[in-house]
Amino acid sequence: KLEKKIGRSKETIIARAAIYFNLKDYEKAKYYFRLAAKKSYNTTILSCLLKLHSKLDTIEETEQYFQEAQSELSEDPVFWQLWGYVLLELKKNADASEKFLNAKYYKFPDKKLNFEFLLKALNNSDQDDKVIEIAEESISNGYKDITILECYVAALIAKEKFRVAYDLFNSNDIDWSGSARLNAFYAICVNVLFQDNEKAIFFNEKACRLDPDNIQIRWNLALVQLRSGRIKEGIENYKVRFQWEKFPSPRRTFEVPKWSEDIDKSSKILIWTEQGLADDLLFCTSLRDFKKDFPNLIFEHHNKTGDLMALAFPDIVCREAIFSPDLTPIYFDYDYHVPLGDIYLRMLSKN
Repeated sequence: KLEKKIGRSKETIIARAAIYFNLKDYEKAKYYFRLAAKKSYNTTILSCLLKLHSKLDTIEETEQYFQEAQSELSEDPVFWQLWGYVLLELKKNADASEKFLNAKYYKFPDKKLNFEFLLKALNNSDQDDKVIEIAEESISNGYKDITILECYVAALIAKEKFRVAYDLFNSNDIDWSGSARLNAFYAICVNVLFQDNEKAIFFNEKACRLDPDNIQIRWNLALVQLRSGRIKEGIENYKVRFQWEKFPSPRRTFEVPKWSEDIDKSSKILIWTEQGLADDLLFCTSLRDFKKDFPNLIFEHHNKTGDLMALAFPDIVCREAIFSPDLTPIYFDYDYHVPLGDIYLRMLSKN
């Protein structure tokens, strides 16, 4: 009716789109928002399109809108901040950090919010030096909330600046007691700087209580527990290592089942190395104990330990761990598989 009175305009098209959005007819709402955008883009239309695609669970489609709108809105800080949100949601963290930096350059009005999202994107893309630079700027501007501190300390830990992090924790104007990540980072600091395993366990356990689903925290707790002789607890927490997305080991896939204690003892079992050289050398000390119960073994080891493993285990088939780029095997001469770390945990549990 309004369009009959005043004619169709960008504003009436947006109004029509909003009506369909409220009626949950998202495809029609999308059509009219896109129609309005063809007349000209603004950050209101982009915000509406983001909400719409969030409802449709098609947020990846929104990148094209920002590419189309860039020539019109390239000096609008809200435009860059919104684009950063999209890329962060899509886990394109390095690209997101560039957009948030542009928003910062063009003076996005909510500085604290911009700092938080910029630091998240930088932190997620492991740009540790830039995180430290931006976090220190943020703190100097009076922004010391938990998100900013978590990103800052994570970067300090990654750059092995443990003393700087430790001194930050002990400054009087920061209450980090309710942050799982900061408790876990403090545990790392006291463990590295003072080799205080008991204190590290205390703060890691507190971090786990604050965020029981955080796999990295549980893994860090496991390492300290194992070092301090708390074997049973350490074993249980170490088992979650492959659930941590940054765990430094290939996540190999197999067509055969994973080994378990109740399989036929004569089955041929592939034991495959995980992580790096040091773990290979430590964990392989469990092979002889395992072979007493399961004698038919193949051990795929680190590529630098071939001669050593052949000498150490002449009664075990030893070969370099080689697999396809998609992490599927190139050998199929076994009935079951198991990562080497599980064998080591088994030995610890038995003894």
